[in-house]
Amino acid sequence: MVASTVHTDSESDGERSPPPSPVSPLAPLSHKSPSGLAVPQRVGNFELIAHHQLEVPPYIQIAKYRSTKSGLKVIWADCPGTICHFWTTLVTEVFSSNGTPHTKEHLTFTASKHWPFSGVLDALSNRVLSQGVNAWTDIDKTTYTFECASAEGMLKIVPVYLDHILFPLMTPEIFKTEIYHVDGTGHEGGVVFSEMQGNEGSEGSVLDLGLRRVLYTRDNAYRSETGGQLDALRKLTLENIKDFHGQMYVPQNMTVVVTGESIDPAQLLRTLGETEEAIAEAGLAKGPRPPGWIRPFVESRTARSDPVLVRDIVKKVEYADSDESVGVVYLAWIGPSVDDLVTCAALDHLLGYLFEGSDSPVCKKFIEIPNQKFSGCDTNRDVRDPNILSVCLSAVPVSSIDATAGEILDFLGQLCHVPIDMHRIQVGFKQTRLQLLDTLEGSSSSYVFDSVKQDIIYGAEDGSTLKDVFNDLEVLERLAKFREKDWKRLLEQWLVDAHAVTLVAVPSAELAKEQAAETATRVAANRQRLGPSGLARLAADLVSAKAANDHPAPKSLVGSFSVPDYTKIALPTVETARSNGVAAGKESFPGPLQRKINRDVDLPFFVQFDHYDSSFVTVSVHLYGPPVELFSLWNSCFFAMPVKRFDGRVLPFQEAYRQLTDLAIEIEAVVESEGVRVAIRVPTKDYEEAVGWLADSLFGMQFDKDRLTTLIHSALQTLPDEKQDAASITGEVIGSLIFSAGSVYHPLNLLTRVDAFPKLLGRLKSDAKGLIRDLEKLQETMLDPRAMRMHVSGDVMSLPNPTSPWARYFKRLQPFPEKQLAHLLRSRDLLTDLGQNPARKAVFYTIPSSESTYLVTRCACPDWSATDYQGLSVAAAALGTANGLLWNAVRGNGLAYGAGMGLNVEAGLFGFNIFRSPDAFAAFEAARDLVDNIVSGKVKITEADVDAAKSSLAYSKIASMNTLASVASASFEEVIFGRPPHFVQRSLEKMKAVTLKDVLDAIELHIVKLFDPKSSILAVSTNEEKRAELVANFRKAGYEVEERRF
Repeated sequence: MVASTVHTDSESDGERSPPPSPVSPLAPLSHKSPSGLAVPQRVGNFELIAHHQLEVPPYIQIAKYRSTKSGLKVIWADCPGTICHFWTTLVTEVFSSNGTPHTKEHLTFTASKHWPFSGVLDALSNRVLSQGVNAWTDIDKTTYTFECASAEGMLKIVPVYLDHILFPLMTPEIFKTEIYHVDGTGHEGGVVFSEMQGNEGSEGSVLDLGLRRVLYTRDNAYRSETGGQLDALRKLTLENIKDFHGQMYVPQNMTVVVTGESIDPAQLLRTLGETEEAIAEAGLAKGPRPPGWIRPFVESRTARSDPVLVRDIVKKVEYADSDESVGVVYLAWIGPSVDDLVTCAALDHLLGYLFEGSDSPVCKKFIEIPNQKFSGCDTNRDVRDPNILSVCLSAVPVSSIDATAGEILDFLGQLCHVPIDMHRIQVGFKQTRLQLLDTLEGSSSSYVFDSVKQDIIYGAEDGSTLKDVFNDLEVLERLAKFREKDWKRLLEQWLVDAHAVTLVAVPSAELAKEQAAETATRVAANRQRLGPSGLARLAADLVSAKAANDHPAPKSLVGSFSVPDYTKIALPTVETARSNGVAAGKESFPGPLQRKINRDVDLPFFVQFDHYDSSFVTVSVHLYGPPVELFSLWNSCFFAMPVKRFDGRVLPFQEAYRQLTDLAIEIEAVVESEGVRVAIRVPTKDYEEAVGWLADSLFGMQFDKDRLTTLIHSALQTLPDEKQDAASITGEVIGSLIFSAGSVYHPLNLLTRVDAFPKLLGRLKSDAKGLIRDLEKLQETMLDPRAMRMHVSGDVMSLPNPTSPWARYFKRLQPFPEKQLAHLLRSRDLLTDLGQNPARKAVFYTIPSSESTYLVTRCACPDWSATDYQGLSVAAAALGTANGLLWNAVRGNGLAYGAGMGLNVEAGLFGFNIFRSPDAFAAFEAARDLVDNIVSGKVKITEADVDAAKSSLAYSKIASMNTLASVASASFEEVIFGRPPHFVQRSLEKMKAVTLKDVLDAIELHIVKLFDPKSSILAVSTNEEKRAELVANFRKAGYEVEERRF
């Protein structure tokens, strides 16, 4: 595409008014914030333009600055936790689909003007207790991210990162490997091309782009595919990307967001002064409003080209899928202006009331019935100006899909003439408030960034609107005053009377075949057009490009970024206690919490308590027992059946669900280890009621034929989508090979469920009573108290009687001697022969709709207690770090979008993954050759590589303990997985002692097994065009390949 198609607005270049003055002197904080730090009004060129403090715990303060010299904006928030977070967002507006925002994002990470070494950003960031840098491109912005367990490390990386963002080295050689090329065999490649090849034509892509092409004209940038369409990527030039970069990557269009209680705002701003100097040196420091600057989406032609619907639009679209039984219906409406925060929030609540939860009107009418119309519905509000409201109905039977949207719209119209359930509306407000408090406890940094994203694009330049994006509670108070007529007016205005866009997406097996044929035809045409000499030239060019891109940073530079001592980082702590009796065991828990537990009644079963300051408490029980083929169905019955309460009342499903969701902010039944964790999270004051509901959900579940019919139909309707998920199929295949019938992961596996659920439906029709009896037997087996483990976490110290509710509601459990407390099996105890000794087996699934190939290999690995476990962990990290050895061998050569290694210690397997590859065997060979060359000494792993790997691993361990809730979970996981107390802290200490020799030994002893058919198993999902070549290559490599299709 020519450069003129990228952001070509041409408003007046006249002088703009000067920026407003900074905020008036700061008022004292109403509460102590997490950091307790003072917010300066000015540091260097940065002036404070907004300051706000949240009025609920943890009382985070947020400050916004703007440089008077360059216009660069900075938002700081002192969110609690050991992890510091960094985001830099640029508003990126384009009027074409050649992917310039996405491709520029990728070119950011190679090298930069002041750091002109390949992979230097990742090499340095991996040394400061981080797992490297990342980014994503949305329709209207590109965001660069970084997380770090060290404030000092964060501040050292920020100038390096910003230099890469603003001043990247964009060369033809980097373009060739990272964006697009044709290789010596005629196949297309490149990291971005591989990524978009896996995306284009998918169900999600077809719906998203299809809707935007209906809503927006060519004068609105929201019409564009910023990731890049394949045809446009083939024509894209490096100059297109440079032109886009010159227009959008300017400091006045850039906002840096940093959160973390250990980050001093004054120090952060002084650090950014280094970037300010580079900006000025490049001639880009032209103030907040340079002459001719047009603010994207706010002052551009997008802002003058609002979407307009003058009639309802219904459009049928196709996506590639070999299973044509179910499709998707997508409904969308034009919503209110982005600055109408109250109406936007009201519509969020209205959509939730209408569509979300089993007790919502739409779900009760269309889903929670024996012959459901679709299996699920999701709502969304895209924050644009104006907002776009949407509802996605999934797994809609194709036989009735054309009528489904009309039925939904008619039903919404009918709801205007029946009473609104105002109780449910008010409960929704309560839940939203509680969920906000819960998010601020556990994910406050994400909350801050998610809130400021809107302000970055649409907020006032003087900072005056920053506080508005944090006024959630004030908006809730206003909504609480809405009466029934107000909600009906909203329903009529925005959903019933407004014109709607309906996309009916149907799967097409023929389209899948056409895509495969088109790829094969294109490769053949390339080969014919280029001929042997042309192909040889392309192969040589690619080799030259890879060589030119390989100019790593000097070891002295990398070594100057010293790795912080991660063993000295203070992790959050909780206080642990256990009920007296079988739970006490050999461990002692001296402290006020244990004394509190001792004063209450003893319990004849295992309960652990973990206390931390919180507004909430979570009660849960882990259930273990030998699974049967009904396990998957039984697991889906939690919180989905009628319930017999403790007092003998039997509540119909809808009433039970309503009461429970009125009470709890979260309910879940999830598989964990070789069992199921059933959990209820509530405000602390509702603790006793939560324990009662947990007991009744276990002992009082009433298996009902109609509800079972609904669950089985829902499972059957989701299977087609699961069978087309090429990325997940490989994991399912491996699981089917390694887990025995005694593992919960056998009945849960997709390949098992594909056969099991049609049979379950048949049995339900022919022998419903027998099926229910078998479910009741399974339920009884899973409620063996000897294998149950209960957990209470949260504000336990404020509970008047922590154990008494358990004694009351769980008295149906029979006491047992301590010696009968069951040993909990782990997944590695329940493997098949092939899982214990992986060798030779390779399973290939052909997924006609997939444009890319996904591959996984697995070999055996040691347990966490083995002497070589830490060495293997560090070795995997040393190979797999971003821009590390494995990255450069595979992704750096354009052979796949990504590749990685990791340990699944619980399953006893070590793995290597390739995803979105145009040539999976070449990627596999590249990784194998790398490992072989390390073993032979041709490729060297250095002490610096080991240090970076330890730093990266330390970050992941510290991040897993970033919140008090996660520390409490880790404390109980030590029980479930049989780990010693303080497992993470001990692991950090052991990892510090790992040497370079340990790493090399682990590679030679373990990692080489991944690529040897005598010691590994393999799974591949690919398309028809790639299948035969891949099968032949892996058979030649020594694998016994089995080809499968659904």
